[in-house]
Amino acid sequence: MSIVNLGMELKALADNITHLIMSISTIRLTIEHGREKLPLATDKLEKITTETESATQQVMDVLDSLQQNDTAALECIQKLDPFCSHEPAVVEILESLRGLMDKNQTDHTRILETLQFQDLTSQQINYVSSVLDNVENELNALLLAFGSDEGNAIKKKNKVVRAFDSKATFSTAGAGQAEVDSILKEARIPGQ
Repeated sequence: MSIVNLGMELKALADNITHLIMSISTIRLTIEHGREKLPLATDKLEKITTETESATQQVMDVLDSLQQNDTAALECIQKLDPFCSHEPAVVEILESLRGLMDKNQTDHTRILETLQFQDLTSQQINYVSSVLDNVENELNALLLAFGSDEGNAIKKKNKVVRAFDSKATFSTAGAGQAEVDSILKEARIPGQ
């Protein structure tokens, strides 16, 4: 092999190495940029979970108040019974009111059952956050492999352990009120 050919091959090799270094540098910058955004995405997901929990709790508080109002209204209707038993038209009205209150109680229970979406949403968001944490860790490992100090600098300060069921789904086919009442009746201790 001639010196000229060897020189050309060394120059081609040097050009290839320079191109490889530039490519690695570009890849590293892309990884650093992506890895910097992952904690922001996780924070946004946690904010969504917190706000959803807060809104759900507020709705549950309102439902609890409505149920208490219905119970108080039923007690008032019962107090009227002795005074109205001789008036068939009034008895019919009171029975209609009882029916409406019972329907309200059933509807309140259905709303509470529907609010299970919040827990399921939280579980799914926690699953996504966990996946993002894993991606971030893998990107940090890649940065370390490329010799970047950024991989060492960005470590999870406090590793957040998230509970989730990645297969959790919302079902509108919840137990009917009669089924719930039956279970509660069976669970009661005799004499209470």
